[in-house]
Amino acid sequence: MLTVSGYVLIRTQKHPHANAKGYVREHRLIAEQMLSRYLRPEEDVHHINGIKTDNRSENLKIFKNRAAHTAFHFCRKETNETVGTSTEQVNKAVPGERDGENGTVALAGQLILI
Repeated sequence: MLTVSGYVLIRTQKHPHANAKGYVREHRLIAEQMLSRYLRPEEDVHHINGIKTDNRSENLKIFKNRAAHTAFHFCRKETNETVGTSTEQVNKAVPGERDGENGTVALAGQLILI
């Protein structure tokens, strides 16, 4: 099933963040599998290639919140560059604290911001 905005929905009623009809966006489920935990509601998942139905783990990036995700997009537009997956590149694109539980983790070939 697809949402009006083009995201794939999976029925999983026992999920703590399922909607009223028991569905969760597939990209969030895949991100949770990558992290081996549920995503927090404020965490945001980005499709690297922009295709909302391409939910392969290597196509997903997890941001700690919407502001970090927006900053990532803003930096790419301002510099007209593709931000890579190294910590240094993303730190330039998405400023903020990254230590301990709020650090960066390399996973499935992509930098995951948590």
